[in-house]
Amino acid sequence: MPDEFAKLRMKVQQTLEIERMKRQMPKPSRATQLLGAYLLSHMEAQNYTVETMAKAVGVKTEVLDFLLRGDIPNWMINDALLKRLGRTLDVPSNQLKVILKRSIKPAVDRV
Repeated sequence: MPDEFAKLRMKVQQTLEIERMKRQMPKPSRATQLLGAYLLSHMEAQNYTVETMAKAVGVKTEVLDFLLRGDIPNWMINDALLKRLGRTLDVPSNQLKVILKRSIKPAVDRV
């Protein structure tokens, strides 16, 4: 009987540890999920696979896959990556910045 209680206690402690770890993991933001969906729709329209797109942008396939799912935090997506993505998909990088709720500079300031 004491052995069964020890097993049960260990199982409960493992479950609590898993739940604690889940709470500590950052949740993907809505903005990065929207960016992923936007990129994926443009990739499909231009017949890019994840592998060919990753090669064209110059990132690992896993990184692009995380980006398309929206699992990369916003702070890890730098402007240089957005420019390469925009150039590859023929999309202005400012549009990608707007999706991520970043400030943009106008291309031309006419007065």
